[in-house]
Amino acid sequence: MEIRSLSVSEVNRYIARLLYSDPILYNIKVQGELSNIRYHQNGHVFFTLKDDASNLKGMMFYEDALMLSTPLKEGLQVAIKGSITVYEKNGTYQIKAATIQVDGLGVLFEEFVTLKNKLDKKGYFKEELKQKLPYLPSHIGVVTSKSGAAIHDIVSIIRRRNPGAKITLYPALVQGPHGSRSIKEGIEYFNAASFNKKVDVLIVGRGGGALEELWAFNEIEVVEAIHKSIIPIVSAVGHESDYTLADYVADYRAATPSMAAEILAPDVEDLLENLKLKKQSLNVSLNNKLSKEKHRLEFLMTRLIFFSPEKIINREKERLEYIKKRLTNSIKEDMKQRKSVQNNLRVKITALNPYTMLNRGYAYVENKQGEVQKTIDNLQIDEELFITFQNGKIRVKISEIIGKEAEDEFR
Repeated sequence: MEIRSLSVSEVNRYIARLLYSDPILYNIKVQGELSNIRYHQNGHVFFTLKDDASNLKGMMFYEDALMLSTPLKEGLQVAIKGSITVYEKNGTYQIKAATIQVDGLGVLFEEFVTLKNKLDKKGYFKEELKQKLPYLPSHIGVVTSKSGAAIHDIVSIIRRRNPGAKITLYPALVQGPHGSRSIKEGIEYFNAASFNKKVDVLIVGRGGGALEELWAFNEIEVVEAIHKSIIPIVSAVGHESDYTLADYVADYRAATPSMAAEILAPDVEDLLENLKLKKQSLNVSLNNKLSKEKHRLEFLMTRLIFFSPEKIINREKERLEYIKKRLTNSIKEDMKQRKSVQNNLRVKITALNPYTMLNRGYAYVENKQGEVQKTIDNLQIDEELFITFQNGKIRVKISEIIGKEAEDEFR
């Protein structure tokens, strides 16, 4: 019997039926490492699942991919539940994934630590970069899921504690492959100039979950968006024990979304009571201050009477008059003394004036050099001399020198 020739399509279709009817291959669970991940424009995800020896192509439809709790990443260890099928168009078989579970949380944690250290070295977590939270914000923005418990708790607490505060929600995906992009877009939405209803502060977060469910808040695009935000951000992801990179880079980390709401919305009743106490304290302080200043004013007024400008001027006038009198008397006394000294000097000058002596009949003798000759010791015969009298001078020539002994004989 001759075997009928089959078309390629028939062969591929037959193999597909065999795989579909096989109970193991139709509902199978396979472990491996993800690689070559790519998203098609229609939302379907294509990847390769591999181990040390083999590769297995795989795909996941868009609807199933939306349910993923963790973004798919290169090198992630996963366990995939699905069925082995044939893509009849090119005759290749693949695993069609229904669910994908992370099978190696250690890999995720290692990635978390590596990225945290990298961002820390870049200075993303420095305290000096963190903005101060407003004390009583009037408009609070929230980036979280619109259907989660987080937004319910946040709205409930803020409405109860501060009914006047406005809340604006940006409904974001908080897990899955598109979660990080959605959170980033929410932060950028509130920071955009086109958002004319400016909020005072943002709450970015979600309720608790496993590490892979919170992973969107560890993505670099979320960290970058928080780092660049000009609006202060409170990170409120998971429970108190949960930490994400968003917690480290945010301006403030709240242990839970509820805690974030309590931080940003102080209880109005407590505020009013506190304000009342502060008012009482201020009144007491003000009264004490007024009483103290009143006593000080009275003291200054007393001093002003004594130290008034008029009194100071009068005292200075009296002092000036006293100084003036002392100065006048001192000048008079000084002039009197100077006049007396002057008279004494005049008498001395008159007595010592050589011309006064000449008036009394004396004369003095000079040689040609103008030197006064007091004795005859240096005189010579025929030397010319000048004799000065009261009314003139004569020139004479020595014809004879008579000593003192000879002069005595003439007498």
